[in-house]
Amino acid sequence: MSADVRGSMPFALKAFLIVLNAFCIVTGQALMGVMARSLTQPLEPVRAMRELIAHPASYGFVGCYLASTFVYLTLLRSFPLAEVTLSILVVMILMTGFYTYWLGDQMSVRQWVGVIVILIGVILLQGRS
Repeated sequence: MSADVRGSMPFALKAFLIVLNAFCIVTGQALMGVMARSLTQPLEPVRAMRELIAHPASYGFVGCYLASTFVYLTLLRSFPLAEVTLSILVVMILMTGFYTYWLGDQMSVRQWVGVIVILIGVILLQGRS
C-alpha cells in the first residue's frame, strides 16, 4: 500500500504547497479567533452557532480549511505522511507567531523561546524522515 513515490513532484512545487497548506490552516485559525471574539457573552450554544454562521469570516474559515484539505491530500499522494506533516508544522509555527500580532495578542519571551525549541525539534525530526 505504501509505494515509495518520493521525487514525483518538483521541490519548488512541494515547497509552495507546504507553505500554502500552512497558510490556509493558520489563516483559518486566525479567522476563528476573530469570530470567537465577536460572540455575545455569556455564550449560549444556539445563539453562538447562529452568530458564527452569520459572521462574514465564517466563509473564509470554511474556504481555508477546504483548500488546506485539498492541498494536504495532493501532498500525501507524492510524499510520506511524516515528511509532509513535519514540514507543514514548521511553517505553521512561524506563521502563528506572526498572526498573534494581527489579532492584537502579545507573545512573551518564554513563548518565543518555546517556538524556537519546537522549531529546532521539528527540523531535527525532519532530517530523520
